[in-house]
Amino acid sequence: MFWLLEVAPYAQENHNAYILLESLARLSDKFPFKVGEVWEKMLTNRLDDYPDEAIKIMFRNFISEGSNGKRLAKGIVSSYMAYGASRPNEWLNELLVVN
Repeated sequence: MFWLLEVAPYAQENHNAYILLESLARLSDKFPFKVGEVWEKMLTNRLDDYPDEAIKIMFRNFISEGSNGKRLAKGIVSSYMAYGASRPNEWLNELLVVN
């Protein structure tokens, strides 16, 4: 995942963020904390809050990891909020209520 960390901040530039987030969602069930690290790197530059389902999948997989996973998800939400995107916060709160 080293190379993903290197390219993650630039994913938005060529509209590859959507594909990268979908790929990270697929990996998040096996490597949630590594995926979180890449996602956080992506958020060093502004990142749109889509694809919705990929984001929700990653949040679910983080939550299943317990308190550390919840902390990771909340940190990612904070990054989105810093850019004015509130939908990830709403999704995370909905998922936390269910779990």
